[in-house]
Formats: sequence, structure tokens, C-alpha cells
Amino acid sequence: MCETIDLDKIYEENKFDYIDYMKVDCEGSEYDFLMNKDLSRINFLVIELHDGFLGKEKADQLLRYIDKFFKLEFKIGEHVFFFNQRSR
Repeated sequence: MCETIDLDKIYEENKFDYIDYMKVDCEGSEYDFLMNKDLSRINFLVIELHDGFLGKEKADQLLRYIDKFFKLEFKIGEHVFFFNQRSR
């Protein structure tokens, strides 16, 4: 068992208005952590995403959602994505 936190709670508890760099590697929970969240307050997002955990459909859906906020700068291998905020 482990304790979890969601992105909105991170902003709230830490009184953050902005995150310059966020690395997300939560072993299959990336979808729940990022999907339908306000990602506009993150400048750089690095995510390790394995569609084996999520399923291809959810992984693709999450990447499409992320694409609304970020442009993909580069990818390492099949699973590590480096994104840069579109509006900055």
C-alpha cells in the first residue's frame, strides 16, 4: 500500500501557481494523474508512459490531451516523452 496525491492537491497544499519542470513516472497511474487536469501551469513535462499498464487506447487519449498544452520536444526510446509548454 502507498499514499497517493493528485495534481490539484499538489498545487493546493504547496501553494504553487506554477511548476517549471515536472517528471511523472507513476507506473500506470499517469492517466489518472494528468487527464482532465489543468496542465497550463507546467512549463516542462517529462512523462514515462507504458501503454502496457494503461492500454493503448488510454495512453493515446492521454497523449492527445497533453498535446493540447505541450509540444513534444523529443522522445527517448518508446516510453519517455519530453514536452515543452506551447504558450511559453
